[in-house]
Amino acid sequence: MKRFNEKGIMVQSINKEELAKFDDPLIDKYTEWREHYDLIIKFVKTLPKHRYNKTGRVYASFNQYGTKSGRFSCKYPNLQQQPSKYKKWRTLFTAEPGNKIVACDYSQIELRILGEIANEPEFIKAYSQNMDLHKLTASKVFSLPIESISKESRERSISKTINFGLNYGMSSPGLIKKLRTEAEIELSRPEADSYISTFEKSYSAITSYRQNISQRGVVEGELRNVAGRRLLIDASKDENGAGREAMNLPIQSLCADMIKEALPEIQIKLEHLGVKLVNMVHDELVFECKAEIADYVCQVAKEEMIKSGSKYLKNIPCLVDGKISDYWEK
Repeated sequence: MKRFNEKGIMVQSINKEELAKFDDPLIDKYTEWREHYDLIIKFVKTLPKHRYNKTGRVYASFNQYGTKSGRFSCKYPNLQQQPSKYKKWRTLFTAEPGNKIVACDYSQIELRILGEIANEPEFIKAYSQNMDLHKLTASKVFSLPIESISKESRERSISKTINFGLNYGMSSPGLIKKLRTEAEIELSRPEADSYISTFEKSYSAITSYRQNISQRGVVEGELRNVAGRRLLIDASKDENGAGREAMNLPIQSLCADMIKEALPEIQIKLEHLGVKLVNMVHDELVFECKAEIADYVCQVAKEEMIKSGSKYLKNIPCLVDGKISDYWEK
């Protein structure tokens, strides 16, 4: 920070959010260096320490109740938090010769769960008709015909951030920061306020659900998700923090329950074939198997994940995407 100030760049700190406020080549160079430095320190130097010499494999430790929501957590190393920005990074995680990596993940599952439990007719319609929800939101927020919005458009990028962020209590400043740091999109405070207001009016059932579940969580200190899982709200948090947690936990926890209900059924059908579950990342299951049965493994995993998800998604289709590759492909 001192070095920047000496150069006339008056930053208050060197965190990502603060640096994103400045348009300066020196800041850009530092940010690029920091990304590479973090990659080297947190991953490049760390991952080999967990490699077992006899097999060349990494054996992480998974905790089935590692989070309040019921999600698995992982450590030594954390295979759930591998770099996503660097597309080649996942090519490090490869199948043995003659094998394939099969990755199956729920499609936009948290938004689907939200639409279901809030009984939001616009979400139900969009997913039932296989519409692009982010384009739909963009058409509402920007008053544009949905067919005029491309997948790479600024409007869709903003709307995607709104869809995911506002449903967990993101405020206007939070929306501005997230778009600036992750999409390099600048919004003014009035713009952000207007977009949020339009979203809330367009999806009134979700807005009502968010308000009600937030209040319940704050007042009662606990909730239960659709599957019956008990969710405790952190009593040490202020009202805003507790409210955001109350919005978040019923959704994340139900996704965790879906995938955990699918796992034993998948095991019954695939374990005798020598199929190995090699990773789990919240809404994604990753397997290694012989190449000749990869299509069957993918089919079984998708079917069981959809079956468990459809127990709770009654009005919105539950979809699972599957990929077969020589490495862990996203």
